[in-house]
Amino acid sequence: MEIFVGSIRLSRIGWCPLWIVALSVGLLFFLQACAPKPLYNWGGYNECVYAYCYKNDPEKAYALLSETVTNAEKNNLRLAPGLCAEYGYLLYQRGEIGLAAQYFQKEAIAFPESAVLMNKLIGRLKQGESKETASQPESVPAPVTGPSGGAE
Repeated sequence: MEIFVGSIRLSRIGWCPLWIVALSVGLLFFLQACAPKPLYNWGGYNECVYAYCYKNDPEKAYALLSETVTNAEKNNLRLAPGLCAEYGYLLYQRGEIGLAAQYFQKEAIAFPESAVLMNKLIGRLKQGESKETASQPESVPAPVTGPSGGAE
């Protein structure tokens, strides 16, 4: 019996034994499982940006980013650059100044290239906190210092 696929006659090529097909599929799954883990956890960041920027829904953006940060901290995953700063900004908008400063500080520690900006934000939070109320229970952490001891 000859089977034609286009102009190719399959009887000439021959049939692959079933064990070769099974071995190929198994090898494919094995190699896929060996793929490297991603460097950063982005979680629901795309949905967060969409909710915040396009739908103008900061509460949904906060909920999505809060879930992403919580899952990353619980599972010991590394958050992507800017996620702690973004979360800190959303916390600041909700009035949680001390917690916002903590996440700005986490961003500065995880990504030293952002330390200058994060330290300025922490400094402004301290200034605003001292002007508004000095008896607030939450404290703003000190800016991150570099290896030479000065603020980065």
